[in-house]
Amino acid sequence: DIDLFMPLTMRTHKINLLRPDVVVSIHANSSTRSTAQGIETYCLHSNLFSDFTCVDSDGRRFKRFLQQRYAQSRKLAELVHK
Repeated sequence: DIDLFMPLTMRTHKINLLRPDVVVSIHANSSTRSTAQGIETYCLHSNLFSDFTCVDSDGRRFKRFLQQRYAQSRKLAELVHK
């Protein structure tokens, strides 16, 4: 096993090429504090499309699709975090 660092831009590029339905990113951070513990859970955030402007019915459908993806992403993140 090796510990490999991949820049964020490369990670998002690879994810966008694959176009998956779900992305789970697991982070095992390090700390110099021996008392540090816990995990980080990330998910799609509604701020990514809150300024999305709908100009036609296709745009409105796309915005609903994004809102549904956000709800699904948040629910999955909450389950993973538990």
